Amino acid sequence: VGNQIVCLICNKRTTLKSELKTHSYILLLADIDNCYKRQVAGNLKCFGCEALASQRCLSCNENYCQQHSDFHVRSKATSHHKVLSFQQILKAPLLISTIRREEPCQAHPSKHLEFFCYSCRVSLCTLCALSDHKSCSVEELTAAISTLKKKYDNIKPAYTRRSYNISKLQSKLLNSLSQIESDGKSAIASVLDVTDKVTRQLRQKESTVNHQIENHVSH
Repeated sequence: VGNQIVCLICNKRTTLKSELKTHSYILLLADIDNCYKRQVAGNLKCFGCEALASQRCLSCNENYCQQHSDFHVRSKATSHHKVLSFQQILKAPLLISTIRREEPCQAHPSKHLEFFCYSCRVSLCTLCALSDHKSCSVEELTAAISTLKKKYDNIKPAYTRRSYNISKLQSKLLNSLSQIESDGKSAIASVLDVTDKVTRQLRQKESTVNHQIENHVSH
């Protein structure tokens, strides 16, 4: 009631601090239910023509007639899409949550990313693939991911070896720097020791000479 909800177990009322957001899954299921009712009423048009729509592509979220549904699943670009009748979806609504949601295209927000351009190294929607990237090397996104993963798996051992070799070189370099620092400290200590000895010897000679001079003067 209003901004309050009632617990189904204890009937305790709780006041909400803010409105609850409806989950996208619920919104999509409600939309499909509404589309099914419009189909039964005979006023749900196909996305591709004026015919009555009876199928929904769960990947594109578009409604199609039987003819365009058949074309959609036969097309190379959309052969991996899940197209079902509204009745099939409503009988097994959890199907919606198992469909991978595609990312929208930045150039065409109403379209999803379905291809990968190897030439430009970007993901594309169908419109991008057919217009700006006609002369490029393009592959369906799922297949491209598989291809790139295989390439990565092939270069991974070499990369691992290089990384290991770099780590070894880095360790050797750090050890060398540590040895140089240690040798430097030892060298400085030796120089200071020699300097101290020479200084003491000079002072002793100076003292002896002064003593001899004093004896000579006194005689």
